[in-house]
Amino acid sequence: MRRETSVLFLCVGVTILGVGCASQKQWSDWKQHSTHFASGDHMWFSATHQTQKTPPSVARTDLDHARGQSWWGDQVAVRQSQLSQR
Repeated sequence: MRRETSVLFLCVGVTILGVGCASQKQWSDWKQHSTHFASGDHMWFSATHQTQKTPPSVARTDLDHARGQSWWGDQVAVRQSQLSQR
């Protein structure tokens, strides 16, 4: 019983901390969409482009997927010279 209570408090604490991490704009974006990602392509791109240390490697197919599947979230600004050929 004591362990179950500890796990419950831990889960509640993590939830409370997680709720405070989103801005008003981020909550607004979340409320407008029924899922976290628009597609598997969107999820894969977001998961593989999380680092802020280097410029993201963006291919023309990524841009095509983003337009065609109506991805949302923070935009990745890419100049023509930065497009990769993968």
